[in-house]
Amino acid sequence: MQKGSAGGFSATMAADLAKENGGAPAPVAVAAPVAAAAPVAAPVAVAAPVAAPAPVAAPVAAPAPAPVAAPAPAPKPSPAPAPVAAPVAAPPPPAAPPASASKRGPTKVPADLAAIKFDLEPNWDRDYDGPGTFGFQLRVPNSTDTRVFFFHYGYDDPKAPADRDQYLQWLADSKIIHPTLNRQRGAAWYIEGLDPSNAPTFRYLINYGGKHLICYGTLYKDAASNALGNLRDEVMMQAKKICETLTL
Repeated sequence: MQKGSAGGFSATMAADLAKENGGAPAPVAVAAPVAAAAPVAAPVAVAAPVAAPAPVAAPVAAPAPAPVAAPAPAPKPSPAPAPVAAPVAAPPPPAAPPASASKRGPTKVPADLAAIKFDLEPNWDRDYDGPGTFGFQLRVPNSTDTRVFFFHYGYDDPKAPADRDQYLQWLADSKIIHPTLNRQRGAAWYIEGLDPSNAPTFRYLINYGGKHLICYGTLYKDAASNALGNLRDEVMMQAKKICETLTL
């Protein structure tokens, strides 16, 4: 008898034993079903290789600080300008020195001055305050004081130019008077201005017979004379009137 498989052999052997024993054949054991092979596990996915971390860049060295320039030396402070002095006001023009009443009196006059004629006003004196002068002694009201006003007459400098414009310039250049006003008064030429001491003054020029006669003096604009007010003004009017009458 051909041997079969192990299972078949066992079943046959069991059947034979049953026949011999007169019994019913033993039930054939059914082979247990072969368990199905376990499913093959899915291949484990291989993890992608982790990329190596990018190399850390070396820290960039900070640029070396630029050398700091040495601070420029502070400029020396400019010296403060000297304070400008306020312009000093010109002092009031000095008064013509008053003649002393006790010393007034007739004086000896040269012939050329004695030849000059003019019409004096009442109470005026000729040559009492020196040769070539005429003056007036004023008694100050409500006071025992007196004040003498005097002026000059004579001949002009023979070097003086005849032309009027040149004459005015000559007066300034010669520091006789700095003219500020001039006008004709009858036969006399009247000039007004400032003398070298900055005192207001006047000058008359009279051309008589080819000779230049002059009459001049301060305008008495000093403080003491200003205090006399109209009295001073009246004296000045009379003095100018006398000047306009000069003749030979």
